[in-house]
Amino acid sequence: IGEGQSLVVALAPAAGAISLDGPVKGQLSADGTQVVVTPDTFQVGQTYKFALVASNQSGVAGSSQDLSFSTLPAATVDF
Repeated sequence: IGEGQSLVVALAPAAGAISLDGPVKGQLSADGTQVVVTPDTFQVGQTYKFALVASNQSGVAGSSQDLSFSTLPAATVDF
């Protein structure tokens, strides 16, 4: 992802709540089908590894899912 962008994680079935463990922050969509994830601190060319636990509408937590994404490397210009 680039600076100012986010990653969207799709959830099926919909979740009632989520928790994230790692150098990221996230927000569950109103319908519980997506989590929008952004790095705590953006760094160029960095890989962010984190764990996501989703709970169903009744509050029962599922298994932890290990996820990762990378930010874009620095741009280069050739003359």
